[in-house]
Amino acid sequence: MAQMLDAGVQPTARVLETMVLVSLGQFNYEDAFVYLESMKAHSMVPAWRTYAAVVRRCARVRDPRAQTALREMQALGYPVTDALRSFVALHGRSARYTPAAPRKADREAAEPTAVTQQPDGHAPGAPSFKI
Repeated sequence: MAQMLDAGVQPTARVLETMVLVSLGQFNYEDAFVYLESMKAHSMVPAWRTYAAVVRRCARVRDPRAQTALREMQALGYPVTDALRSFVALHGRSARYTPAAPRKADREAAEPTAVTQQPDGHAPGAPSFKI
C-alpha cells in the first residue's frame, strides 16, 4: 500500500476491502485493521461483508475486537444477524451446524435389512460364477 501512496495512487474502497480480506487470512492479521482504519480515514464505509469477515476472524481466535466490529456494524445501520451474534458467542463455532437427532424415518431407513440367500448360497442379484 505504501508503494501505491508513494506513486500518488489513491486506493479505492474495493482495493482496501480486498486487502482487509486477504490480511484476515494470515496468521498475523493485524494489517486487516490497518486497512480498515485507512478506509475510515479516507471517508470510505466498509461493506457489510468486510465487517462480517472481521467479526468472524476475531471470534475464531477469541479476539475482543469482534465485539467492537459488531458495534461499528450496528452504528452504520448494518444488520447484525442472530447467526453472527451466535458465532461470536460460541467463539467461532456455528450453532446452525449442530447435529440434530436423526428422525425416526431416517433411523428406520438406516437399519440393516435381512438378506435372503438363493439356493446356491448367494444373495439375490449377486452374480453366480461356476468354475
